[in-house]
Amino acid sequence: MIQVQGLKKHFRFRHGLITRLRHPDHVIKAVDGVSFDIKEGETLGLVGESGCGKTTLAKTMLRLHLPTGGRVLYRGRDILSMGKKELKALRREVQVIFQDSNSTLDPRMTLGSILEEPLRIHHVGNRDLRKQRVAEMMEKVKLSPAFLSRHPSELSGGQRQRISIGRALLLEPRFIVADEPLAGLDPIVSTQLLDLMLSLKRDYGLTYLFISHDLDTVAYVSDRIGVMYRGKIVEIMNAERFESRARHPYTRFLLTPAPRASEPALDGGVHFRDQRSESGCLFSKKCPHSTQLCAELSPPLREIVPGHQVACHLAD
Repeated sequence: MIQVQGLKKHFRFRHGLITRLRHPDHVIKAVDGVSFDIKEGETLGLVGESGCGKTTLAKTMLRLHLPTGGRVLYRGRDILSMGKKELKALRREVQVIFQDSNSTLDPRMTLGSILEEPLRIHHVGNRDLRKQRVAEMMEKVKLSPAFLSRHPSELSGGQRQRISIGRALLLEPRFIVADEPLAGLDPIVSTQLLDLMLSLKRDYGLTYLFISHDLDTVAYVSDRIGVMYRGKIVEIMNAERFESRARHPYTRFLLTPAPRASEPALDGGVHFRDQRSESGCLFSKKCPHSTQLCAELSPPLREIVPGHQVACHLAD
């Protein structure tokens, strides 16, 4: 359904005029040559620590950010080259659930107006039909229709996120990007929302890109898992074997609560950036198994067994 091919999103930070004479502008490679695909009906989990580029990748895929390079194909059509009319039609099939419902639900609007808005924008039905669709969706996300006259500030965080999920589903999309949809919620509410999303996936035949930093949640909900580090995908594999068969040192670091006695500890944190050199593996300075080859040559994402890709020279 989705093919991401060599996608890049670089942010350029310009220095002042005097500084620019002595130093080049600073470039952050938030997404740097990412490639993967998502099959229809599956859930691809995307994990990685804060700042690794997960959200930027999602926004660039949806053309909320203009890319620096690469392509994103939806059912064979390039999203990044679509015109305005074609892009609007795509919005009905591709929706997003953002992390912070506070910033995506207009505090001045009632919940009924918020949910009806995407139906009005896409000219779906008349007023009575739209109200009926909204009421039915409230039942789907397990909220009382009495909430429709309220404003977002009158709801709890979990209830607001249910509204965000319902709004994303009202246009009957086929593909949903869920960007940290459970962040900031207590464990009980998170479990309820996760069960709701899985139930709606079955009912609507949805395909998900599920982004999170919570490995346990991603392993539970996903068919396959991709691991992102400093703008690159470093490993993609089957979720069932993720914990036992992961091979990239960064993935193993994420899976290990504390350094094992037989391995040296990672020093200085995983977000270290060496501005002097971008050659070699980006994780080489933190990897306990790094060799001279790792420091000199960036490893490609390669398949070591069917369905398991790793960007590591030493993986087998």
